[in-house]
Amino acid sequence: MSEEEKVQEEAVETEAAETEEKKGIGEVKEDGSYEIKFEELGLSKDLEKMTAKELRDLCIEKLPMIQGVSSMSKEEIISTIKEMFGLETEPTAAEVNKGKILELKSTMRDLKAQRDQTEDPAQRDRLRKRISKLKKQTRRLAKSA
Repeated sequence: MSEEEKVQEEAVETEAAETEEKKGIGEVKEDGSYEIKFEELGLSKDLEKMTAKELRDLCIEKLPMIQGVSSMSKEEIISTIKEMFGLETEPTAAEVNKGKILELKSTMRDLKAQRDQTEDPAQRDRLRKRISKLKKQTRRLAKSA
C-alpha cells in the first residue's frame, strides 16, 4: 500500500469517527456495538421534563440502538433509557399518592353531581368552593413527594 493510499484511508476513518461523534453515538467497539455514557447525551433538562417528541428525537439521533421508539409512549421511552444506562427509576409524586388522589377525585365527582342537582344558589356556591379546594389538594399531592 502506498503512502498516499494510507493517508486517504486514515482520512476516511477520521471522517467516519467524527461523523459518529457528531451524532452523539460515542465510541464504537470492535464488535460494532456502541459505548455511550449518559453524560455524553448533553441533555439540557431532566428526562421526565422532556416532551415525548424530544425524547423520540434524542433516541433517533443519539441512541440508535433503541428500537421502536416511534411507537413508544413517553413513559416507555424514559424507562428504556434509564434501563439502558442503569439508572434507578424513582416513583413520581403522583404515583406515590395515587390512592389518595383517586379518592379525592371520586369525592369531587359526587360533589359535582350534588351541585348540579341543587336549586339553592348558596348551597351550590358552598359545593363549588369545596370542589375547588379538593382540586387544589389533588394538585399539591401530585407535585409533592
